[in-house]
Amino acid sequence: IPPEISKDPVILDVGSYTGDQAVEFADRFPQGHIFAFEAHPDSAQKVRQRVVHLQNITVIEAAVCDVAGKVAFQAVDRGNLGASSLFRASGHNDVSSISQTSVDVQGLRLDDWAKLAGIDRFDLIWMDLQGAELLALRGMGDMIDSVKAIQLEVTYRELYHGQAMWPEVRCFLEGHGLELVDEWMDVSGYFGDAVFVRTSELKGSEKRELANTADQSERMLDHFDVPYNFGSCPNPTHAYEEENPQCGDWVRIELRIV
Repeated sequence: IPPEISKDPVILDVGSYTGDQAVEFADRFPQGHIFAFEAHPDSAQKVRQRVVHLQNITVIEAAVCDVAGKVAFQAVDRGNLGASSLFRASGHNDVSSISQTSVDVQGLRLDDWAKLAGIDRFDLIWMDLQGAELLALRGMGDMIDSVKAIQLEVTYRELYHGQAMWPEVRCFLEGHGLELVDEWMDVSGYFGDAVFVRTSELKGSEKRELANTADQSERMLDHFDVPYNFGSCPNPTHAYEEENPQCGDWVRIELRIV
């Protein structure tokens, strides 16, 4: 995303968790207005503490969705706090064991919030809501048509009861004039990330590359249906695991070399 996408972009970090993306946006777009939304009370407090010295970041403690008012939020009380969601976990324990407790938090529609805040556009969006992404997108109302680019986490296999899956999210975004320009999967095969850019913002060469993206997406979905090398390696000679500090997910790689 080029810095010149807007002189003073309005940027939303929706599902901020650690505040990493908000801080990166503040550094990349010093004239931007960054709004970090986080529903988990503990995580929201940590984000506030982290960005207190950055005047162009505002932290909003709320669950971004398609309704306004109190909503039940499934906060993780054991395991990865970043896995907290508006939905109850289903297959998530196959990836990383968690325990959730239901707490009441403030639900927020982005179109209502923008109107009260005097904001008329959303230039860039980073969204990771653990299965609730489509709820947040619908809660933008007509403001979705102002979005120039969005990166969001998408799910290929169910992690939460009632969540929207990748094809539905993609259909919604493409129906509002946003083109899929990049997509990549997590090693687990359950989720990944996708980047959409408004068609009018794409250069000619970028538009020509989009034809290859659809084919790539189909190959990825085939891989998710029958994943290669997923699971434990019998009697590994080498093993390494690492945490992604942005979302709290763990990846373990095992090799057997004889």
